[in-house]
Formats: sequence, C-alpha cells, structure tokens
Amino acid sequence: MLLGDRVKVASLPPGELSEKLAGSLNTVFDSLNAIVGRINTTLLGQQEELETIRFIIGSDLGGRKSSGSLQEYLDRIQEAFAVAHRGFQEAAEKKTGELLDELSPENISSRAEGGLKFGPMRKAELWDIYEERFRAVKKAHESGRLRESLLREFERSCQRMYKTERKGKS
Repeated sequence: MLLGDRVKVASLPPGELSEKLAGSLNTVFDSLNAIVGRINTTLLGQQEELETIRFIIGSDLGGRKSSGSLQEYLDRIQEAFAVAHRGFQEAAEKKTGELLDELSPENISSRAEGGLKFGPMRKAELWDIYEERFRAVKKAHESGRLRESLLREFERSCQRMYKTERKGKS
C-alpha cells in the first residue's frame, strides 16, 4: 500500500518503487511543512524559523545532529491542535459573554434615561434600547465584524497559551 494505492512490488520495474515512495514522502513532507508554517503564522503570530522535516530526517539518517527530533516536530503539530481547540473555546466564551452582556436586561436598564417613567412607558423605553442594541449586534454580524473579532480573540488566546506552555517547558 503506497498512499492508499495497492502496489504490487514484484510487478514494478527496478527503481520505480523507490521513485514512488520518494514521491509519496515528498507529498507528506510538503504537507507537514505547510501545516507547521500555518501553525506558526496563524496561531503563534510569527514566522518562527524551524528546521523542515526533510532536514530533521536527513540529519538523523546522516548521523548529524539537528536541533529537534522527528518526534518533537510531530509533537508540535499535535500541541497546535490542542491549543487551537482550547483557544477557540476560550475565544468563543469571551465573545459570547460580551454579546450577552451587551443585551442583558441589567445593562439595558442601567442605560435607560432617568426620569419619571413607570410601568408601560419604562418598558417601552427599555424595549427601544434593546432593539437599538440588537440592530447594532446584527449589523456587526452581517458585516463580518463579529467574525473578525472572534478570529482576533482566537489568535490572542492561542498565542497566550503557547507562551504559557513554552515557559512551562523551559
């Protein structure tokens, strides 16, 4: 089996198996390097210079010492997925809390003009304030500002978590 395709080794001309394997490994290596690059720029907010997986494996095979092992390289990818999961939970919780606070009865009531409005008149004023805030939130959603705000919060959460975890490992 070579990248999901059944390959009959005996039927391949000499050298073709190694060419197919090299092509498959190149695909895997390119994909892993792209994933790590995306992790660095998106989740860490920086372009951290890491050795490529080819360099790490080449160093291991050639008896040279690289700054990290293959397992460390793969662990970093796994760590990124865990941080992204927790980072999204944290960002979603914060942004949802902000929306709930914006539309909370207590917040709306505190913003109502003082005065001598009682009963239905006060409720009408509070309803007007609620509708105004709801329209503002809906407009932010429709314009993409809420999504962008969530993404920025997600990136900040991930960067903060990475820094915290890196300090703990040092």
